[in-house]
Amino acid sequence: MKQHCAAQASTEFLVICIVLAATLGLGLGPHGGLLGDLLDAMRTAYAHFSFALSIPT
Repeated sequence: MKQHCAAQASTEFLVICIVLAATLGLGLGPHGGLLGDLLDAMRTAYAHFSFALSIPT
């Protein structure tokens, strides 16, 4: 009985993760998806960070 409950919980968790990934990936943001906006923000932040590291002291 406990194995059946664990299997159901993992299935529910998988469904929630799929819905969350689809929500982030599909066109909800201005550029076609929140996931794309997040990746663009991370790319910009890393570019600024790496520039700051390259400045001689």
